[in-house]
Parts: sequence; structure tokens; C-alpha cells
Amino acid sequence: MIWQYEKLRTHAQKIMGWVESQQNKVKFGGIRQHANAMWNNMSSGEKLAAGIIALNTIVFAAWRVPALESVMIKYFSSSPVSGASSLSMLLSTFSHYSLLHYAANMYVLWSFSTVMGSVLGKEQMLGFYLSAGVISSFTSYCFKIIKKSARPSIGASGAIIALLGATCITFPNSKLQIAFIGDIIPHSFTADSVRI
Repeated sequence: MIWQYEKLRTHAQKIMGWVESQQNKVKFGGIRQHANAMWNNMSSGEKLAAGIIALNTIVFAAWRVPALESVMIKYFSSSPVSGASSLSMLLSTFSHYSLLHYAANMYVLWSFSTVMGSVLGKEQMLGFYLSAGVISSFTSYCFKIIKKSARPSIGASGAIIALLGATCITFPNSKLQIAFIGDIIPHSFTADSVRI
């Protein structure tokens, strides 16, 4: 009986050793190692932007699921007639229906995340982003009430524009250019050069 136990234990140890060696191969494989290196090289602002982009991507995908449509309209679109108006003002900040709208907002968010992350810090940047999103949703509510419109709105555009505006106020002499257009028609401008 003891002999069988020892034989079984030895066999189990060999199997466990093989399993651990395979886990190490998978764990330290090329893709994971590359992803870890990329993550570790990101600034705190880029890491926060990556999290926001991931949330936006999940919500963007959820809009494509027909079974979730009623939930998405109620909680992830901003309208004064929706049943969850306060929560929807926040959640609509992560919601995009159009691929172009999603791509443009995420591109701009990523572009300014390093600068604003270093200026504000990740906690304040997140607070600024969420606050700007809620304030822009509230402003949209007010406009819809004045216009007597029940049409919902979605998107992080208000929060993104607020981050862009904060960057321009903080660094008025920074060179800005419109994405992809600069390759066709070379140009740049500064926030200081745009007078209202």
C-alpha cells in the first residue's frame, strides 16, 4: 500500500512539474511579455486612457447586441425622458454608436492622455474626464428641454473636448494639427493663435 502511494506520488510530481514548465512557457510567452513591456512603458495618463478606451470598446460592442438594445438606450444614452437620467449622464460618456465617432474620440483621448496625465495625475484626470462628461450631458439635457427634443445623445465628445481645452489652456503655445490632414496639407497652429 505504501509502495503504491509512493509510486503514485512520484508520478503526480512528474506531471505537476511538467504542468508548471508549460505554464511558465505560456506565461512568459512572446505575446504576454510584449504586452507587459508595453504596459510598463506607458505613462500613468496612457494607462488611464487605455482603461477608458477598453470601457468604451466594451460599450461599443454592447450596442451591437440586439438583446441589449433596451438596456443600452435606457442607461447608455443621454436623454431627459430616459428612466435613468442621472446614471445615463455618466454612462453615456462611454457610449458610441458610430465607428467613426468612436475612433475619432479614442484617437484624441490617446493623443492628449500623456500630457494631461502628467499635469493632472491619473486620479484628477479621471475625475476631470468624468465631470466633463456629466457636465456636457447635463448641458445637452438643458438644450433638449429648451428645444423640446427627446432625441438621445451618446459619446465622450464633451469629455474629450474638455481634455483638449485643458491642454490648450495649460500649454497655449503647443503645436496642434488635425489628424491625417497634416500629412496631406502641412499645417499646424497653436491654441494661443486662435482668438475668439
